[in-house]
Amino acid sequence: MGLYVKPIVIFFLIIGIHSISEEKFDEFAEYMRNKINNADNGHLATDSYSFKPLNNKPPKDFGTFDFIIVGAGATGSVIANRLSEKKCWKILLLEAGGYPSRFTDMPVNSIRSRLTKYNWGYLSEPQKYSCLGSRNEQCMYARGQGLGGTTLINGLVYSRGHPLDFDRWAAMGNPGWSYKDVLPLFKKSEGLLKNNPAAVVDWEYHNSAGPMHVEYIPTSDPQLNAWFEAQKTLKYNSTDTNSPKQVGFTHKPSCTRSGKRQDDATAFILPILTRTNLFVQTNALVTKIIIDENQISAKGVEFSYNRTIYRAFAKKEVIVSSGAINTPQLLMLSGIGPKDHLKEKCIKLVKDLPVGETLREHSAFWGLVFSTNYTEPIKPFKEYIREYLNGVGPFTIADGLRGISFFNTKYEPNPEYPDVEVIYFAGNCTSASAINTFHLKEETYNATFSTLEPAKCFQAAPVALHAQSVGYIKLKTNSPYDFPLINPNHLSDKDHKDIDTLYESIQLILKLTETDAMKKVDAKLGANPLPACKQHEFLSKDYWYCALGQLTMNMYHPVGSCPMGPDAKKAVVNHELKVYGVKKLRVADASVFPLTLAGHPNAPCVMIGEKLAELLKRDYSF
Repeated sequence: MGLYVKPIVIFFLIIGIHSISEEKFDEFAEYMRNKINNADNGHLATDSYSFKPLNNKPPKDFGTFDFIIVGAGATGSVIANRLSEKKCWKILLLEAGGYPSRFTDMPVNSIRSRLTKYNWGYLSEPQKYSCLGSRNEQCMYARGQGLGGTTLINGLVYSRGHPLDFDRWAAMGNPGWSYKDVLPLFKKSEGLLKNNPAAVVDWEYHNSAGPMHVEYIPTSDPQLNAWFEAQKTLKYNSTDTNSPKQVGFTHKPSCTRSGKRQDDATAFILPILTRTNLFVQTNALVTKIIIDENQISAKGVEFSYNRTIYRAFAKKEVIVSSGAINTPQLLMLSGIGPKDHLKEKCIKLVKDLPVGETLREHSAFWGLVFSTNYTEPIKPFKEYIREYLNGVGPFTIADGLRGISFFNTKYEPNPEYPDVEVIYFAGNCTSASAINTFHLKEETYNATFSTLEPAKCFQAAPVALHAQSVGYIKLKTNSPYDFPLINPNHLSDKDHKDIDTLYESIQLILKLTETDAMKKVDAKLGANPLPACKQHEFLSKDYWYCALGQLTMNMYHPVGSCPMGPDAKKAVVNHELKVYGVKKLRVADASVFPLTLAGHPNAPCVMIGEKLAELLKRDYSF
């Protein structure tokens, strides 16, 4: 069957500091310090030519499987888990990256992990309306590479979206995707622990026994308490943001277990590696879907491992779960995509579909940083490590993200349906990693993130949830080793609704900082005038619209590049995630979202994995 060898994974699970020796503790602390230093000095890839074969030898046979899953991210991990429950089915899971590590397990490393091999290293095309404060006007486009996908490097927020999001999907002609249809799937995978007494949980919408562990940030601080109190002043309440009563605020629901990252490989793949019918091949870049041109049917895939090309065949189906960037790239490389674009890249057409033509994203403004009179305690590095190993402390919090809130602006008539999320960050909110994480120009960084004392500040980032702007994914060349062209096209909608919504959210945030609660912590806007906006009066409406162009960037929530829908002229897959016109081929990941959600894509991607697994079990029942 080829090169596959079942890996031996050593779990470094430390429940409490008393369970290891001081020597082992010192080794772990030194390991983590070195990893952090290496990440800060690392360089991201600019292409995938490290996978390119060293010769032109014919592909080697890797074997035949029932199902081949391309990509082990939030959706692919779930599908592999659920399909391999059928012992008579043989499953191959292919992933371009490697395994999670002790470094990725530590949530505080999320920003730095985006500067390592766990991030593909994508940059957008130069932008016209957003990311103008970034180098070359290019947005950083972090995408996870490894078992777990982007859940290895994300902010770990568990946020499903609003029921109306899924009812809209169904109303577009996608039966089986309404909220009442998908709620059981969300609950099936969720393992919620209500570990924070202040958190509101409506158990009608939750499950405590699923494999995907979720808990709340267990601690508060004077800044966060004041932030929540300010929202109460404006008649917002603490709520379960994963229930229909989404508008309001909550301590962050976090995909962690005892403070350690629960990426989706840790939740769904690592516990089942002993299943003899599941074959996980890491460091394998899939370069092409093999198509039977007579039947117009997917037969298998070609992939590069150790700079050698292999072929694997699927008796039942090929499932592409490579994410909203890599999935359209792979489909187009395989001849499935817009006819004219494929002709331009000298790729033989298999099926003319609008692949990559509707990239959607949440637009987020990253320019609101505030100083306060509260000082976050600064401790020795080893003390932070001790806290982490006991499941507490700042090192258990990804991105310093401690609270989330959902609001309405005047542009959303339904008071129960939020159109803005505001994310609260604290604890060293001006990390020097920001200049690389956001790919910022030095003058942009100096006017914002560098202006405050790191331990005496917080950041509030508004997110336009129902973004109207549409971008695209295209091929740079017909080589699978060149990165694709990514254009999120933020703030480009003709009605200017996206930028208007973000402006209204800025005004709401400033209003919150003027409440008595925030005055008690002496909250003050910390950003200085941006050099690019110096022609406008500081803090005027014209200034903010200029600043929005400079510092509106990705939320790292790309969706919709292979949308689901009833019309093959506008969609790539149908409601059962079957690719139009190509048999035995499905797509299951964020690329199939027909619209953005009032939430984060991780939990919905897990739900999609649960959904497809049930569809496949139904279709191939015996």
